Amino acid sequence: MKIFAIFLLLYLASMFFYVIVDLIMGKSLNFALSNLINPFWINRGTEMGIAFVLFLIWIGPLVVFHFRAKRKNRNK
Repeated sequence: MKIFAIFLLLYLASMFFYVIVDLIMGKSLNFALSNLINPFWINRGTEMGIAFVLFLIWIGPLVVFHFRAKRKNRNK
């Protein structure tokens, strides 16, 4: 439960930081809040592709480890 509380606190702090940065840059509050809801609006296809590849690099080893552990437990 403590980990969830820390995660939530850091998530809310980062959201607050993003809104403050948009406001300092001279954007309206409505624009800043819409950036929180849709953060990838301004990305092009190439940028989305790179983000997807980085996501796969991040999540891929976890999935492989999970299936190897599952197969290892099944063989016992």
